[in-house]
Amino acid sequence: MSAFLVCPSHIAAMAKAQSKAKYAEVKDPRVLCGIMARMNFLSLDARYPDTGGEGFYEGPLEDYVSECVSELDHVSPYLSWVQIYKMVDCFAYQSSEHELWHSGYKMRRQVFNEYCCNQLKNQLVADKFHKEFDGAKWAYSRHAA
Repeated sequence: MSAFLVCPSHIAAMAKAQSKAKYAEVKDPRVLCGIMARMNFLSLDARYPDTGGEGFYEGPLEDYVSECVSELDHVSPYLSWVQIYKMVDCFAYQSSEHELWHSGYKMRRQVFNEYCCNQLKNQLVADKFHKEFDGAKWAYSRHAA
């Protein structure tokens, strides 16, 4: 698999969406930008150990995070939930090479890993289909009326 550094506006849009998720423990989108950027950098470093994450950006991680944070003010309010969902999928694919990707719940405050991506995608779907979720039956039987 090849990998690339997700652009700062992509990170910013995901951070804004995550900051609004009701289950999110970290609500500050600036902090989320750092957590997300770190995971993408670590993945690139794991995939390309001779160049590292910094080989994909003209500067250190801190500069990339600053650029992501500066994009927060420019995120389109018209991004659909489907677009954000697909952005999370792209981020996940580009950030899955490091061992922390599978670290789950326990590392959710240090890196935006697989657990976090799945949580955000689940929240996007649940928010969109809230009424349908609330009205759906818990169990199914072909004999139920």
